Amino acid sequence: MADLRLRIRFAEDTTDAEADELTRDLVAVVERLPIDRVEPETAPEAPAGARSADPTTVAGAVVLAGLAVRTVLPHVVTLAQEWLRTRAQRSLTVEADGVSLTLQGDHSPREVKEFIDLLEAARSGGEDGTAGEVER
Repeated sequence: MADLRLRIRFAEDTTDAEADELTRDLVAVVERLPIDRVEPETAPEAPAGARSADPTTVAGAVVLAGLAVRTVLPHVVTLAQEWLRTRAQRSLTVEADGVSLTLQGDHSPREVKEFIDLLEAARSGGEDGTAGEVER
């Protein structure tokens, strides 16, 4: 089981209240998947530059805990792509273990598989021990 983070890159004109609402909306969309826990990321203190109506919530950051990456990640990507299309935000980045996939449009099953392979290599130490990024 793995933990992932989703990070929203908001449109320039997004207010703090809108950022908070969009973050909670993303949580509601993703929590339909077979994941142990989905919630907005929280911080003990509001980080510098945090955009949120709730000072302990990091707007645009969602934690997904306890998921089977190979099984659930393709569904996370599909839901994230649809969420981006309907919410008109810039991008959404999926992060885990130093590996990230930035979604700005549609991604092919091959790109999602490449991300999963990078993630699994990072978790097992990989051949060169480095993490990677898939961006489109």
